[in-house]
Amino acid sequence: MSLSGRSSLFGRKVRKATRCFAVTPYYLNVLPWHFLAQISENMNKTKQIIVATNFGNAIQEVASKLPSGTYALAGGLAVGHWIQDRKTDDLDFALVAQDVSHIKKLFPHRIGEGDRIYHAKIKGVSVDSLKPAGYRWNREAIQHAKKQLVEGVLLPVVTPEYLILYKMHAERDKDHEDIIKLLKLPDVYRVARLVVGRYLSLQHVEDLDQWASII
Repeated sequence: MSLSGRSSLFGRKVRKATRCFAVTPYYLNVLPWHFLAQISENMNKTKQIIVATNFGNAIQEVASKLPSGTYALAGGLAVGHWIQDRKTDDLDFALVAQDVSHIKKLFPHRIGEGDRIYHAKIKGVSVDSLKPAGYRWNREAIQHAKKQLVEGVLLPVVTPEYLILYKMHAERDKDHEDIIKLLKLPDVYRVARLVVGRYLSLQHVEDLDQWASII
């Protein structure tokens, strides 16, 4: 490819990456690569801010409509709150009520309902509500939840011990890393072993012991 051809191709790439920026076309063919990388980094930061804002709005919506003591934040965002390095693209809440009809009224923009999970779309964020029918320890997990500030909203968050219980019950490969990181937190293993033994099988307890042994 000729130099002019490469320059033209580079210009098209930069124009595509910078279409939301006011850049004079004359300079597009001479922008250095590090400038393009900086633009990409800035766009990623902007996306993270938008996601965080949406999460905060959705959490506020849930917290303002559900009675205290009937719910707690669970899932990836709760895990990320305790271990600080976990990303997620949706929200999960543990619920006390078996009947979720009142939740359907509170959040009419629903997506659907499964045997164990109620799906909704709140403030542009996908939200899963975990029913007690599928998670019989929900009430206990909510009773032991700790009030925490998450995305600017003060609300109950499921503790690491019960998050481990949820994840061991799900038995997904992607949860193993979360479990190991949660087990590294002070005094989590001892309590997690008790709750896993109370609700799951002996094999689950042995698996937990094995994960704890490699930390």
